[in-house]
Amino acid sequence: MKPIVGILGNFQAPWCTECELAWTFNHLGFEVLKFQENEVRTQEIFATMSQIESALLVYIHTHGWSTPGSFSVEELIQKLRDAKIKTCSFHLDRYWGLNRADGREDRVGKHPFFKTDFVFTADGGNQEKFQARGVNHYWLPPAVVERDCYKGKFDPRFACDVAFVGQKTYHPEYPFRGELVNWLHHTYGLQFRHFPEGPAVRGAQLNDLYASVKVVVGDSCFAGAPYYWSDRIFETIGRGGFIIHPRTLGLDIPFLPVFEPGNLADLKEKIDYWLMFEDEREEWRTIAYYDVKKNHTYTNRVRQILSIMGIECQAQTASL
Repeated sequence: MKPIVGILGNFQAPWCTECELAWTFNHLGFEVLKFQENEVRTQEIFATMSQIESALLVYIHTHGWSTPGSFSVEELIQKLRDAKIKTCSFHLDRYWGLNRADGREDRVGKHPFFKTDFVFTADGGNQEKFQARGVNHYWLPPAVVERDCYKGKFDPRFACDVAFVGQKTYHPEYPFRGELVNWLHHTYGLQFRHFPEGPAVRGAQLNDLYASVKVVVGDSCFAGAPYYWSDRIFETIGRGGFIIHPRTLGLDIPFLPVFEPGNLADLKEKIDYWLMFEDEREEWRTIAYYDVKKNHTYTNRVRQILSIMGIECQAQTASL
């Protein structure tokens, strides 16, 4: 019988962390139960999970959402714990220093997301702060789903010298994102493109986009803050893209070109260098791609989660 994992989150969008984790658990031999966070009732989750030999419940919370039911999510977590069913929370967010938009820092340690047995987030530079609020926090860097780790094909619709992939409007505590995109427009003119220019590029087209851009510029919230970066790095490199990213403590992908955080003069020097030396750029692109494909997929991350939580995973994954 396959081990069973439940995931409580938002499955309404096909391109989301929840769907990537569900695919990965299934890839590793698990049966996955999907619980839609804003629709399923807590008593339904408990009834389902307690009647089967469940391995664990993974909680991925959408800010501002709640789960209906006859008892709270915090009570659900305790009921599962009493039933010897393990729970963990997982998210790619940064929490500390971000409060103006959704009050997320204030909720650390208070919201049910932080009450599970293990809390895994990409916010790795604030471990002492998590501990001070009683959160059993483990740093888990972002990743890319193994299914999408392949090099796309050149597509003239996406071709350009320099690109930024992601939203220009960002957290109010971090205005540099908008400044960066404006600077790229001003500095590189028609050589630069900002995606999305219309609907978001997803799936196989995203791999083709990265195969068609010479240099992608990266950015993460509070760029350069230790042990935090967005999934943009692995999503780009794992799909065969070449990205320049702010230098960050803990980010050690071989042959990842970096620039001094916030230093646009240094960034321009690095972009111009890599546009000039195509053979070296393609060598670095390939080495980084194989490192991410081997070490930084959700398959790697789920295995880490299971190991930390003491859950056996003996499934053998097939080659993609």
